[in-house]
Amino acid sequence: MVEHSLINNLVGECEQLLEKVVGVYLSMQNTQQQLKQQLEKNHPASRFEEMDIITRLSKTASNYDSILATKLASIKNITPKLAALLQRRHQILEELHKNNQALLGKAENVKALLQHQMVSLKTNNRALDGYRSRTARGGKFMTTKA
Repeated sequence: MVEHSLINNLVGECEQLLEKVVGVYLSMQNTQQQLKQQLEKNHPASRFEEMDIITRLSKTASNYDSILATKLASIKNITPKLAALLQRRHQILEELHKNNQALLGKAENVKALLQHQMVSLKTNNRALDGYRSRTARGGKFMTTKA
């Protein structure tokens, strides 16, 4: 009877952890959507904020998952509620992976565009060097009075 009670407590703890981790993954999903919108609108400052949020949420989820894995290893029979929560977690993780791939493509496009603009700016800056006066380039301009 005591063993059955301990197993029920363990299952209850796993269910609570799964609900927490699913909530964290859903928050990550929302933040990914915000990041996607920021990439489309080209707001650079907020991208870093979203990335920090995703990083913190990822660490939290990782901590929950490691605790959960340890507890789940002790359970022999998974309850239907626990199975449903595990399935929901799996679905959200798959969606996060797909969103991540899409964001990666957008980020690579932005990176390529910025690299092209930097090369263009450097090239145009060098082209202007021929039009600058000697004093603008750092040389001295001397006049002699006779």
